[in-house]
Formats: sequence, structure tokens, C-alpha cells
Amino acid sequence: MKKRRYKDGSLDGVYTPAAKGIETLETLIPDSMDEGMKSALERLDKALGGDVAGFVCARLKVSREELARYFKAEQVDSIALAIYNIEARHEAMVCGDETGVGKGRQAAGIVRYAKENGRLPIFFTEKKNLFSDFYRDAKDTGIAHYRPLIINSDGTVYDYDKCIDSTPGEEKYEAVYEPLPNSEMTKIFKSRRMPEGYDYILCTYSQLSDSEEKKEFLAAVAQRGKAVYVCDEAHNAAGQSSRGDVVRELISAEGCDVIFLSATFAKAPKNLLLYIQRTKLKDCTTPLTLSLAIARGGIPLQELISSLLVESGQMVRRQRDNTKIEVNYNNTDEADRQIDDVNYNRIMRFVRDALSLQNMHVRELISQLKQQKVLPKSAKPYSIFSYMFVITNALLLAIKAKSVVKKTIEHVRDGRAVVIGLSQTSAAHLEPQRLINLMGKNVKVGDLVRGDFAQYLLFILERSLVISQGKDEEENEDGSHKDQKTILDLD
Repeated sequence: MKKRRYKDGSLDGVYTPAAKGIETLETLIPDSMDEGMKSALERLDKALGGDVAGFVCARLKVSREELARYFKAEQVDSIALAIYNIEARHEAMVCGDETGVGKGRQAAGIVRYAKENGRLPIFFTEKKNLFSDFYRDAKDTGIAHYRPLIINSDGTVYDYDKCIDSTPGEEKYEAVYEPLPNSEMTKIFKSRRMPEGYDYILCTYSQLSDSEEKKEFLAAVAQRGKAVYVCDEAHNAAGQSSRGDVVRELISAEGCDVIFLSATFAKAPKNLLLYIQRTKLKDCTTPLTLSLAIARGGIPLQELISSLLVESGQMVRRQRDNTKIEVNYNNTDEADRQIDDVNYNRIMRFVRDALSLQNMHVRELISQLKQQKVLPKSAKPYSIFSYMFVITNALLLAIKAKSVVKKTIEHVRDGRAVVIGLSQTSAAHLEPQRLINLMGKNVKVGDLVRGDFAQYLLFILERSLVISQGKDEEENEDGSHKDQKTILDLD
């Protein structure tokens, strides 16, 4: 494969699609995967008689013109790989493409494949709003008419291309598909049968731990319909947790198949446990041995495993070429910078004071309470130092916000569309429970709350008074154990 060299000396391979006659996105592939990808595509092309695009047309029941309109060459390749793994191996494929390559289009392609070949597509994702994102891809691939059975009671599917109220901050869009009333869904769950008139299922992973009835319904209709699971944001379904156990149980059922989609598919070593039973990994390892191996081998071993999956034709990971994007750096105005310096120093002084409070008083009090056997030996101050990275990033964003707004207004007045990218939104600090903890009262819609950096400072102060007493027996939603916490009263 051709190579693309960056200024820092690193290399990426230039992806060469196997599907011919389809427009390409001109993507790149990590250097460690390019030879394996080339080998996998050559074997696929040979197995499909030298016509990857024709194979996908036949399975999706579309013409070549429709295929070229719905998908790019990279997407056709991965759809072909997924279908080949399903039909020839009864195994899965992991789509780890980065943003901009079209994982949603590929998911829609597999949903179409399953439906058009007499199987039941079941689309899993992390959040209900992603149902509407999937509908956009369904529209673009000719399956907007497929009617979904929505498991989430609040999972209405909206058409983001049809705005019915453009009031800033209160935009509303046309509802395309709505969940059935709870009473009807209860009957459907109890029947354990797919109702007439529905083509596929939409469901978030959270529903799997919501009720045993829903899990049993999904298992029953999946086995009866020889389901093809499309696991979007698959890293959220992985790991050693009750949710992960349910997903692994569902996708391992006889007659069912699966495709995984996630740009961060191996976000943590535990994520790989989800893929073992449905890929070639099952031939060379077990969940226990893989966990132990990754604990010792770390990131280099994870990269090796990914490369081996690519070479076996069970993984793709492409990315867009960003080298041609012009990046301009802007400095804040001198007058603003002087004010920012003062504010920065004031805030960091507060943080240092909070750390001093914890080190000088909280630790001493914890020690006394341990001696009095009021607290267990495992008790210790809750670390606020670990939040410093988040706090510092938020502070730098707050400092730059005014300049960003000025630049945005300038561009809008010049007739340009502006997209503002944020590394974090700080939304967690405006959640109702967080505000209740900080404000000491119930917070409801319509109440006025502080939206400045004081929320972060109050958060730090609160954390400086928290004592961690070790792990509780109660499980979080992801299967991890909750910390037992106590907040000190220094009065």
C-alpha cells in the first residue's frame, strides 16, 4: 500500500478499496494494519469472484447505481466483509472506523441486508437520541420506510431534516416513529413474539438491565428470527458487568449473528472480552487468559490483537486525511489577557486552599476518627488532585470563551457557518442531582442556577470534605462497585 508521512515522521497507509466503480473517501489506515488489510481484501475479492460490489448489490437487493448512491467504496468493503463473515464463518466483524468514514451508513447497510434476507435486524446503541441519527442514515440508504419496534418507552425517532420549531435552544423536529404505549409493549414482551408490521428493533443497552421481561423477549424473537445484531457504540456493551453478560448471552445464541461498531472498540482491555466469542480470538484464547495477557502486554499487545483481527478480515479501521485542513491559532486580546491572568490566579489560589484544607485538617480528622474506631482503617480522603486535569481544561476553556464568541460573531457576519468543537461540555456539573448537592435544595426546570466557574469551585470544595471508605457491595449499572462515601461536617 502507498504511505502518507506526517510532519512528525509517523506513517499511515493509503486505503485502497476492493469495491470497484464506487467513489472513494480517500481514507487512510494505521501503518501497523495496512499490510494486513491489503491481504484481507485480496482474499475477500478472490472469494467473491473478483466482484465485491456485485456481491453487496446481490445481498442488499439494490442495483449498482443505487449502491453507488447509497455508499462509498470503503463502506461497501466493510459491508462485504461483515456479510462474508456472517455467511461463510458465522462470525463477527468489528468496524473501528474513526469519525467521518460512515459507521452509521455501514450499520444501515447491515440492517438492510438482514431484513432483505429474511432475518431480524436488532440495532443496539448507547443513547436513545442515536435512534434519530440512525434514521438519517436509513434515509440516505433507502430504508427510511423500515418500521422499527422501539423498546425504549421514550425513544421517539425524529427527522432532523424537518424542523417544526426553530426557536434557538428549543428546536423541535418532526417525529417519524414513536414507541407504542407501555400497556401494548407489556403485552408484546409477554408474548415473546415480534408483532406484525415491524421490520427491525431499536434498543439501548440500558434496557437490558431494566427488566428480565425485555431480555427474555429479545432473546426469544432473536432466536426465532435468526437475528443479526448491529451493536453500535459497542465499547459500551463490553466488559465484566451485568450489561456485558446479557449482551454476550444474546449474541452467542444459536442462529444469531452480529457486527460491532465503535471508534473506541478497545477503549479498555475488558472491551475485548465482548469480541472473543464471535471472532477468531476464540480459537487462541479465553477471557481469563486474554485479560491476564493484556494486563502484562498493555497497549502494544492490544495493537497486535487489532492487527491480527484486521489480517483475518474481521476488523476495519479507516480514518479521514486531515493533513490538508488549515489550522490557524488565535491569541486573546491583550486587555482580555490581563483580566484572564487575574482570574486564573484567583481560581488556582482557591484550588490550593482547598488542597491545604484537605491536607492540614481533613486528613488529621480522619486519623482521629480511625483511632476512635468511628471510621474503618480503609478510610481516606477523596482525591481532588485527580480532578485537576478536568478543572484546568475547564478553566482554560472559560478563559477562551469570550474570544471564541467574538470570532464566531465575526464569521457569522461574513456569511460563514461556524462549528465550535469542545473537548468537554461540563454538562455533568449542571445535572439536577449535582445542583441539589451544591445548592442544598431541589432544582427543577425553570429555576435559576449559577452557570459560571463557581460550580467547579464548589465541586472542588465538596470533594475536599469527602471520605472514601472502600468499595460497597452494591453494583453500578456497568457492574463496578460503588464507593462508600461520607461528607465531613467541620462545624
